[in-house]
Amino acid sequence: FLTALLLLSTNEIPSGVLRSNRVYSLNIKVDSCCVKELCNSYNSKLIATIDKISNESTKLKEKEREPIDRDTAELYFETGVTVPVSVDSYFDKDNMMAKYEKIGLSKDCPGSEYDYWYDQYNSIEKLFIKYLREPRRAVKTAVKEKFRSMNKNTDERALQLSEFQKEDVQGFLEEEEETMISTKTTHLYDTAKYKEQMEEADKEIRRGISQRMTKKKTIIVSLVAALVYFIGFIPLFLGNLNNSKSFMFSLGMTGVTVGAFLIVGLIALFIFRHKLINRFKHFNYVMSGILGEIQGSLDDFSLYLSSACNVMREFSVLDTTENSYAKKQNILNNHKRIIIEKIKEVNELFSNYIENDAISADRIVAPYDFDFTEMCEYQFDMPYSDVEKSIVFIQEGNEVTVPIDYLKSVTVEREELYD
Repeated sequence: FLTALLLLSTNEIPSGVLRSNRVYSLNIKVDSCCVKELCNSYNSKLIATIDKISNESTKLKEKEREPIDRDTAELYFETGVTVPVSVDSYFDKDNMMAKYEKIGLSKDCPGSEYDYWYDQYNSIEKLFIKYLREPRRAVKTAVKEKFRSMNKNTDERALQLSEFQKEDVQGFLEEEEETMISTKTTHLYDTAKYKEQMEEADKEIRRGISQRMTKKKTIIVSLVAALVYFIGFIPLFLGNLNNSKSFMFSLGMTGVTVGAFLIVGLIALFIFRHKLINRFKHFNYVMSGILGEIQGSLDDFSLYLSSACNVMREFSVLDTTENSYAKKQNILNNHKRIIIEKIKEVNELFSNYIENDAISADRIVAPYDFDFTEMCEYQFDMPYSDVEKSIVFIQEGNEVTVPIDYLKSVTVEREELYD
């Protein structure tokens, strides 16, 4: 009857069928076989649930007689978990480091060092700005996903802990509380500070580039210096013109000294290049320090979340130990009593359909999947079949689809009234 009323309220009634000032009778036809199957399945499911609770009660009694050893207690109840707080591996820290392999002996050879550094710095700065969004996301992900899934220890072996083992769990809890309180997590990073450090390192590199000579200027200066150096030997040549042997010796010495002078100049160019490379390395050192500081902050948050998680886990263990075997048995018995009352009610309401003699191994029904060790009020709904069926609704020729299999039709018929 209630099903028919629900259909009347949720489906459109054909026009002209029901009129005012008329009396109609509601006719409901059901499939007795389907109703019988539903009622017996429901009854069997409740009975299977009682068997499940009885098995849990038996297992609980067996555990009560099995003490847990010290190593197992330490492994499962005195060992902390780690809540990782890490940035997405998409960000490669090497991409935030300056490259200096293409630095030559002058600031425009093999290419412009200004452009070389400008492109790198812009790329690093943009990537670093994106990277700064990740730490907060990493903390949020750790809290929403990892922390919430790890902050409880539901191992039922906690019920087997002895009095001394409970004291050890309490001691570990206090240690984690101390770690949690002493861990500083005031901020993840200081953007203004990092920006200042990067800009200072950038200025040093630009200053180093500005102090270097171009390729053309380097060649001119080298040739002029060599020429001036060579001119200083002209009086020596003139003094030895009459002595061919002394002249050749002077010419050789002049060539060697000018060559040595050019080599010294080349070494100076390598020294200037090395100084610029050191400024690039200093920039990388600054970036490594910044990234290391951010990672250190993430590690601090990981330590804090891990300690908080371990505190909650240890509290859950102690709560479980306080929930003694006797209390759990009482909870199981209470659920069992409720289901027995439910079975009685079902057998009274559907006495014409329930066949207790038919309950056998042929009717395999899964019990209700609830945690009956918890004091909760569960709803034991009937196991309706997941079907779609068309039935006659209101009058012949009009059909609606219903998600139940035991209903055949719902029709109305006008009743004649007589004075």
